[in-house]
Amino acid sequence: MISLEKFGILDEAKSAFAAGDRERALALAHQYAIEVVPELYDATPEELPEIIGPLSMLYAKMEEWELAALKYADICAYTEKYFPGTVYTASDWWRLSWYRKKNGDVHGALHALERAALHMRQTERWSRLERTYEEERNALQGMAATVSEAPE
Repeated sequence: MISLEKFGILDEAKSAFAAGDRERALALAHQYAIEVVPELYDATPEELPEIIGPLSMLYAKMEEWELAALKYADICAYTEKYFPGTVYTASDWWRLSWYRKKNGDVHGALHALERAALHMRQTERWSRLERTYEEERNALQGMAATVSEAPE
């Protein structure tokens, strides 16, 4: 499991961002990302999202959508392998879709949304969420069509 010292780096990054020091926050987030790499090799399936997730969420809070999406994609790949067909994996893909959408990657957002639906369909919650999924899919498809038609 990751040491409290390493989580402390992430806490410092959050504090720096809250204090308005974006550059320091990004530098500390990057330091955390580098220092946890060795920990990832020994992480259990349950621990990996707990190690990477807070970093991705900090990036999202800072509106660093590309970095948030890149880190969260790692979580999705991992949870899809170890926890397929679960609400947790579906929600990870849904969050990745949102991060990609915020980053302007409409096609990537649509792909992540489809992965979310694939996993959610295997749960009892699908019947309650199907309409929300369809609305979001239709919105993303409309955005994708607009992006594809835009002149360069």
